Amino acid sequence: MLTDLLTVVVICYDPYIDAIELNPHFVEKFWKDRTAELFYVTSEIDVPHGFLTHKTHGNLSYYGRLDIALKNVKTKYVMLLLDDYIIDKKVDEKLLLKNIEFMEEKHIDYCEIYTMFSIPRGKITKFNDTKYLKISHNRKYRLSLQPSIFSVNILNDLLETKPSGAWEAELAFMDTKFDKYDAYFALNKSFSITNYIDKGEVTRKALRLLKREKLWKNQRKVISPFKSFKKWLINKFYNFVPQTLKDKIKGNDVIYRG
Repeated sequence: MLTDLLTVVVICYDPYIDAIELNPHFVEKFWKDRTAELFYVTSEIDVPHGFLTHKTHGNLSYYGRLDIALKNVKTKYVMLLLDDYIIDKKVDEKLLLKNIEFMEEKHIDYCEIYTMFSIPRGKITKFNDTKYLKISHNRKYRLSLQPSIFSVNILNDLLETKPSGAWEAELAFMDTKFDKYDAYFALNKSFSITNYIDKGEVTRKALRLLKREKLWKNQRKVISPFKSFKKWLINKFYNFVPQTLKDKIKGNDVIYRG
């Protein structure tokens, strides 16, 4: 059981009210029997379906929401999610528990459990029949807010940077003070999400998921098929581009660098 080990925190942005309303539906559908405590952090909004909600009472900064979250966390490990990260497959807590056991045994403070882009390259470590990739320090976003398990120590370090938004939090992880933390990627497919919103628009994958669940209400503009395909193609192409070239390409700041 994850009860005394892991807290799941969904950090919400109140203007994304549609994401806040949709997110709990998929938690209930795909993680109904969870043993890990899960709560939401908002500014003023109450999350539907009776989920525990902690509020910042006006503070919309990522710093303010993370600060409230950590004040209510009692476990050593935390999974951070954003409100537009929609769980799309049944969560296997046994696999999540294996990841935490790996972190405990190897004194690891960060374990990425899902990526929306390319799986990072690195040396493989085996632990209890599960493979883990050591994430290189050369990976620009070595630590990220993509579904990952963090030690509270890392998040307290992040809190000190007082990030105004999730993007600023991602950039803060590039500070050298986070180099002391080893980072791994779990290959056991213990968690899966669909990114609902990309730059204010609904992703094509999320659209298909919502239509399948009969939840689509045309509440937000959808990314065009052309733009969606273009982004997919660019991300695939960048998987094979050397980092030195990536750094020179204009607009690369919005492309994942694995």
